[in-house]
Amino acid sequence: MRRVLKAKGASFVAVSEPSEARGEIARACGADLVLNPIGTDVPAAVKAANGGRGVHVAIDCAGTQRTLDAAVAATGVQGRIVEVALMDGRFALDVSAFLFLERTFTGSCCFRTQDLADVLVALGEGRIKVDDLVTARIALKDVVGKGLKALREEVHHVKILVDLSLE
Repeated sequence: MRRVLKAKGASFVAVSEPSEARGEIARACGADLVLNPIGTDVPAAVKAANGGRGVHVAIDCAGTQRTLDAAVAATGVQGRIVEVALMDGRFALDVSAFLFLERTFTGSCCFRTQDLADVLVALGEGRIKVDDLVTARIALKDVVGKGLKALREEVHHVKILVDLSLE
């Protein structure tokens, strides 16, 4: 995601990541600021690093009430919060945080056809590199045990590819 944002012209990319291994990957991918949310006031640190303005867009990839609240607090006036994580249950939004600062909230779970085409062009031109993000290749039969479970429990994983040629 960070590489795509930079390739699309983002001038400042901040990442909140509790895993040290994933934080290092975020730095290698071009993040301007990587914060560990455990013991760090992420919105305050983001605003301090961005001239006190907050960010234009905050993308919540974790899907917890805490990360959603942090995404809202990190955005500035007319900021946009995008939820891309599958959330368990219902979450609360402070409507006044949106009303008074004219923020917007949207969800996204899929790419549009044009998004995919743009990414494929950027990959082909070398503007986005992904090889170092693939931390495992597994067979289809291992999707649950070595895929989904590993992504939740093993903090070093970033992307696990399902290789249909493996048995």
